[in-house]
Amino acid sequence: MTVAGEPQRPSQNLREKAQQISEKADRTTDPDERRKLRQQAQRLQEQVEQQSGTTSEGVQPPE
Repeated sequence: MTVAGEPQRPSQNLREKAQQISEKADRTTDPDERRKLRQQAQRLQEQVEQQSGTTSEGVQPPE
C-alpha cells in the first residue's frame, strides 16, 4: 500500500500486476490459460527488472 496522496512508482504497479496475474494462473484449471497467464506475468516481471536495473535475484547486472 502507499501513503494517501503519494503516487506509486510504475515499476511497483507492474510488480503488483504481475503478482495478481500469477495468482490468477495458480487458480485457473485450464492448462492453456494457466500457461498464457504465467507468460504474461513473466513478461511484466521482466519489464520491472529492466526498469529497476536489477536481475530477478536482485543483483545489479555487470556493466
